[in-house]
Amino acid sequence: MNAWERLEPLTDFWLQRAPGSGDLLSYKAIALLERHGDVAAASQLLDGARFEQRGLIVGTRIQLALIRRDWDHAIE
Repeated sequence: MNAWERLEPLTDFWLQRAPGSGDLLSYKAIALLERHGDVAAASQLLDGARFEQRGLIVGTRIQLALIRRDWDHAIE
């Protein structure tokens, strides 16, 4: 738990093998947020996700919108 320095390279490794995984993209975004505090990079990563990659992305997008105080995207 909270081993963000391990999660980020693992998500990179697995995203090479399963690039369409919305869950892996979400984990990567969470690692960017928690390890580096980089809300912009995490948001940008998920903004490029395709609709069929949904998985955990929906909840993570809402979380990032709330952090940015972007209420329109949070309720979208």
